Amino acid sequence: MQKGSIIVHKDGILLIIVFAAFLLAILVFGFIVAVLKLYQKKEEAFRRELEGVKIRFRQELLQSQLDIQEQTLLNIARDIHDNIGQYISSAKHCLNTMELKGDAEEKRLLAVDCLTKGLDDMRDLSKSLSLEIIKEYGLPYAIEKLVGQLKRISTFTILFTTEGNYGVMNEQREIFLFRILQECLSNIMRHACATEICVMLDCSEDESVKLLVQDNGRGFPSDTVITSETGYGTGGISHMVNRSKLIDGHISIESVTGEGTTVKITIPYHA
Repeated sequence: MQKGSIIVHKDGILLIIVFAAFLLAILVFGFIVAVLKLYQKKEEAFRRELEGVKIRFRQELLQSQLDIQEQTLLNIARDIHDNIGQYISSAKHCLNTMELKGDAEEKRLLAVDCLTKGLDDMRDLSKSLSLEIIKEYGLPYAIEKLVGQLKRISTFTILFTTEGNYGVMNEQREIFLFRILQECLSNIMRHACATEICVMLDCSEDESVKLLVQDNGRGFPSDTVITSETGYGTGGISHMVNRSKLIDGHISIESVTGEGTTVKITIPYHA
């Protein structure tokens, strides 16, 4: 009996050891799994933080580039206004003080009229470059003046309409949206071979404003849809996409070969 008891006792101890080893293995495995999960969480958090840093860096870099562009345009606008404008005004004054007769008088009046129109266009251009017009009169009026300038100097037909009542949007958003429109119209004039352009400022919604630009030009080489998410290479369209992102906007560009292009920019009134 004593010998059997010893055997049973040893078997019990062995069973306890095996159970303890199994339990320890489970604990070690659980600990390893917990460590791996914690590591994965930290790695994911680090990746998100790194991506956030990259996005903020790109935004700050783009903002700096745009600030430099705006300052450069402002300097150009001042030079146009102060220097070229002064020369044109002086030439107009000289012509106005001349006393001529017959055909010479008619030519003088024609030259004065041309200088007057040129001076007015130059002042409008200077204001659009410096965006003084937005600061003084607001976005809808600035767009109307821009379209008016293009009507005078272009061969295509351009129409500007508004819907709803324009709300309150801060100056930076107005400036960025106006620059996007300028870039869009510039692309159309350079590449689209369009004869008709329609610009519409849709203010019918309370939370956002939409700017729609349509042309009947040749479109892109293939049927294309570009959005703020997909982006598009470099150049004018890329600048438009990047500007819209900086003010929490969304841009959509749809183009059909031979049928023209439609650009729609949606900008919230408030961030």
